[in-house]
Amino acid sequence: MQRIKLNELEQGEEGRLRVAEVLRCGRVRVLLLTLPPGADVPSHRHDGWDVLLQPLRGRAELELDGEKHVLEVGEVACVDGASTFAPRNPGQESLALLVTLVRRD
Repeated sequence: MQRIKLNELEQGEEGRLRVAEVLRCGRVRVLLLTLPPGADVPSHRHDGWDVLLQPLRGRAELELDGEKHVLEVGEVACVDGASTFAPRNPGQESLALLVTLVRRD
C-alpha cells in the first residue's frame, strides 16, 4: 500500500504553478496540480486517457472544447482525454486540483 500526504506535495514556492506526481499504479497516474490565483494551464489533451478532475481547495474553471465549466470542492468531473481542455484558477486563493489519469486499453 502506498500512502501519500497531499499537503506535503503542495509545499513549494508560493505563487507558482506546481504539478506533483502523487502516484503511478498500473494504468493509473495521479497528479496534484496547484494553481495560484489567476493562473491557468494552456489548452492541451491527454490522448488515450480518461481524466478525472477533483478540486480539493478553491474553485476550478475548466475550458473544455471551447466551453467553460466550473468545478467546486466536493465535485468531480470525467473528461475524455481526446478533448482539448485548460484548467484555470479564477479565485482569490490557491487552487489544489487532483488529476487522475486512467489509460484506456
